[in-house]
Amino acid sequence: MEKHIASCRPAFTKRFWFKLTLVYTVVSIVGIKLLMSVFDTIIHYQHFNEAMQPAAVLQTVTERLKPIRRLMESAALNTKDIADAPEIIDDLMMRENLDDNAVADHLRSSSNPTASYVVFDENDLPIARRLMRADDRIIALLMTHRAAVSGGEAFVPEHLPYSVFINIPLSVREPTKKGRIALLITAKFNIAKQFYRDEDWVSELMPFVITLCIVMSGYLASKNFIRRLRHITSVSSAWRDGDLGRRIIDNDADELSEHSHNLNIMVGQLKELLGLKQQAAIQDERTRMARELHDTVKQNLFALALQLAAISSKAPDLGEAKPYLLESRKILKQAQEQLVGVIAELRIISPKQEGSTVNLLTLCENLESKFNVHIHCVVPPDLMLPDSLFFVVSRVIQESVTNAIRHGNAKLIVISLVKSAMRFELLITDDGTGFNPTLPTEGMGILSMRERAASLPAGTFSIETALGQGATIAITWEEHLSEV
Repeated sequence: MEKHIASCRPAFTKRFWFKLTLVYTVVSIVGIKLLMSVFDTIIHYQHFNEAMQPAAVLQTVTERLKPIRRLMESAALNTKDIADAPEIIDDLMMRENLDDNAVADHLRSSSNPTASYVVFDENDLPIARRLMRADDRIIALLMTHRAAVSGGEAFVPEHLPYSVFINIPLSVREPTKKGRIALLITAKFNIAKQFYRDEDWVSELMPFVITLCIVMSGYLASKNFIRRLRHITSVSSAWRDGDLGRRIIDNDADELSEHSHNLNIMVGQLKELLGLKQQAAIQDERTRMARELHDTVKQNLFALALQLAAISSKAPDLGEAKPYLLESRKILKQAQEQLVGVIAELRIISPKQEGSTVNLLTLCENLESKFNVHIHCVVPPDLMLPDSLFFVVSRVIQESVTNAIRHGNAKLIVISLVKSAMRFELLITDDGTGFNPTLPTEGMGILSMRERAASLPAGTFSIETALGQGATIAITWEEHLSEV
């Protein structure tokens, strides 16, 4: 499912700039909306404070009492009728169906207002009352005898900071003869109330919903981004510790994945460069060793040969020592020939012809000249092997040829190296006497060749032989991609 969704996404949505733009856009929208909500709350708070001013509350109550006062002055209503109809008092401030009542609207939208009242008759006796969560202080305030003035009075009680007390007569012409109303409105600004207004609670709640969504999306986006960065850090730490075989795995299509791909290429090139430097160092060391052997040991052996020849010429009759002298000259000649072979093998790989066909043919020619046997070498004309692999192959060929001649008296040896797809196969066949493979061998030759084959990439070693039928040694290995 995730792969299907990923394949259907437009390419630009996978880019890193698009992800950042999306996050910043949403954050900006949410930020603007939150600022607007803050400013709206401040404005509502100002309106609420203005609505809770005693003068504003008194003016609103006075406006709402005008129809009732006219009915009172025309004798259509009396104080008893008002006391028996509490909804008339509720209309003054609390009813939500009031039109053109800005003060009541601001109080209801920004708080949970309550109203407590007492209706007094013309003798200033309480005939009706409603006390909403009133304590002794509120009851004492409402029941206190006060003189009614024609315009009414309003103030904030000292011990009730969120309340406005209204004392207003029911008649303007005769304020003391028609009774009065003592009204206490209590309201405290409540921010949460803003989100429950009938006409605007959805829009006020949306910033918080959007904020929650952006926080979740930002968390998920950053989590993936951090995971990728941690993976890059882990791989780069492995590179720092020398493990250049590690690679950054990032299948996204943004700038970070391109950067990871470039880092992989750079590390591959660095690994190849280090390999070339290592091979060059190996070749330099081999060349130095060959030069030192040529300039020291070979020269000393030559000087020793001259000394033995001088002894033989100046003292022709050595008696019993003459056989030993002849044997010493023979051993010295063999040592010289072996030293020449070692020097040739050390110089056989050059930086410009690394593991080429020429080097294998040169190796076979040196072995043929050294052991005076016919060696037929068949290799691909464009063969190129790394120095380390060619060194193993040359050592196996040298060991197998030596064993075939020394132990099997071989006269013909065929060496072939073929490549099939990504796999090499080296075959070394001789016409010697062979041996019984079930019997243990005394030397270390076969074990050494087996260990060298095991050191090759996916290397295998096998030998087929029997008494009187010669021997065939087969070694196979795979080609690494870094070798191509």
